[in-house]
Amino acid sequence: MFDRRPTIFLALACLVGLHACAGSASTEPQLPNDWGKSHGGFRAELIITDQHEQIERDWIEIVSGGGYPVISKIDHVGRGQNVHVLLFFSNCIKIIDGLCPMTVDFSVTKPDGTEYGAIRNQALWSGEPPARDLVYLGGPYVAFQADPGDPNGPYQVTAVIRGAQGSISLKVAEVLSVDGEPNPAE
Repeated sequence: MFDRRPTIFLALACLVGLHACAGSASTEPQLPNDWGKSHGGFRAELIITDQHEQIERDWIEIVSGGGYPVISKIDHVGRGQNVHVLLFFSNCIKIIDGLCPMTVDFSVTKPDGTEYGAIRNQALWSGEPPARDLVYLGGPYVAFQADPGDPNGPYQVTAVIRGAQGSISLKVAEVLSVDGEPNPAE
């Protein structure tokens, strides 16, 4: 039997990456397609990649040296191929009492519109606000792999970022097309 839900990893290496930033978000675009969505000064983009380990390594090494990593984004995956969904953000949704608490909910929807899996209420940021207009790699991320028996077609991956109580929420989404010969469920 396969676990058909996305898995979230909160690895120490990823949390270290959370505090690295890639320069000003207001100059040249640091991410593909500039930014996914923004509200006020807060900006967020979801990236689906098959190069997670390389991006994480580059984020820690290149960014700490003042450079900008290459971020490869994919929108198509073969059955059985593992991909990761990363969240990049800039600024804070709302500062309350000098703190910037933000959480994120991830979900994956199957081609028929039903939920494939969800991971809710993960800490994206806490404590003092992130440095203004710098791009950050979010600590929580999702690993996804279409299992035998899962349908081919477009899967929608969504992240809803929420600020402190009473503040707005921002939803970013990407579509990942899965293909390959589905195997009948055993």
